[in-house]
Amino acid sequence: MRIELFLADGDPYPTPFVNGELQCDFANYLSTRYHSPKTIRATMKSSRSKTMMQIAIDTRVLLENMAHNNIPVVEATYADHIKPILDALAQEGDLADATYNLKYKRWRDYFDFLTSQGIRHKAVFPALEARTRTKNDEDDFLNYTKSNVERYLHDTGLKGVGKKSSHEDRVLSMSGLDGLKVELARIDPVFAVMAEVGYLTMMRIGNLVQIPFKRSPRNPKWMIWPEFVRSAQRDQGLKFNCIGKFNKSLRIGFDPVVIEIIYKDYIQPYYRERKDAFESSYLKRKNASLEENGVVLPKDILWLTTTGAPVKPSMLQDAFRKASKTLGTSVEPHFLRHTGATHMLYRYCKIHGIEPDEKAAAALHEVLKEQLCHESIETTRMYIRTIIKKKAKILLPKLTKDMRDRAEARLDPKLVSSVENTINEFFGYSETEESN
Repeated sequence: MRIELFLADGDPYPTPFVNGELQCDFANYLSTRYHSPKTIRATMKSSRSKTMMQIAIDTRVLLENMAHNNIPVVEATYADHIKPILDALAQEGDLADATYNLKYKRWRDYFDFLTSQGIRHKAVFPALEARTRTKNDEDDFLNYTKSNVERYLHDTGLKGVGKKSSHEDRVLSMSGLDGLKVELARIDPVFAVMAEVGYLTMMRIGNLVQIPFKRSPRNPKWMIWPEFVRSAQRDQGLKFNCIGKFNKSLRIGFDPVVIEIIYKDYIQPYYRERKDAFESSYLKRKNASLEENGVVLPKDILWLTTTGAPVKPSMLQDAFRKASKTLGTSVEPHFLRHTGATHMLYRYCKIHGIEPDEKAAAALHEVLKEQLCHESIETTRMYIRTIIKKKAKILLPKLTKDMRDRAEARLDPKLVSSVENTINEFFGYSETEESN
């Protein structure tokens, strides 16, 4: 059985069909999940359109696997059917614990919906245990007025997922970034240029695809490179306005070098031919659209493939998957954001003679805050820890921190210099940057 998810323009969630026949329980679940989530479970929160599509996709995986194994949904038990399917997917796809947990919770939500509708089934999921935890309010200067202990229900069916303390495994070296761009260019040069822009601006891909060709209602002062060079803004860069997560309006700075790269590496050699294909071919398709899962592309479209199709987030993700397969290592578009932020922070520290340290987080927070459009100082701390861990891994990977601190004082200066050169090479930093 193959469930088709049909999403009409303007619909907040898809409608499921099998061979043209509406899947009633599944359709009712998606409708209730979006419009009245608290009727399923009192603590269930509402979801945006983009999330609803992912909920539908994950639920479809469950229902299709049930059908493939000839298991009626109402006859399925957690131990005999649901968990084995989830474990098989994890083993086959090497799911990270966080992804495993997300599918688990969405499958549990579906059976909670059946219960709320009075539909009898045999799926009894693991118990919810009442627990307490200490909240981390170190960035809240008024936390002394609040209780730092909260009660919550822990789902014992979830896998334990430790909180990430850094982005160490999601930051590319300069050589790794160059190799990625080479592979993306082989797929289509537009993806390589978008990767470079994503790295330099640290934007999420949902924002990256919203960059217009020239002026637009949201960006009335936007310019391409030739016009920009002649303008009064040529020494300051531009501000790019877009819609971010949760429909939040964002304003992101564009350095002149980014505007130049977009023009010289993409617009000048490729754009006109692609725009012609967009207007003569793509716009005539029945499924032509400038929207994907809540992300709306500008009418004055910039990013286009060789066929004239507008680049949507899923297309960029697919290009990264193909490039990753060739490179032999998994690289996601979001890595560019972490890579750009970590490299920027490293260079800033080197130029200003600052040792990356969590004690400096408050001062360094302003360096990243505006460009990344985040408020939490903990995000800045994660990038600082990333630099520290990268350096420590190259320097003395087998020593504990206390041992490393004592050993560093007695290290041969030549070794320290060699390590410094290695870490500078990783971040693409040259000593000449200090004098500029």
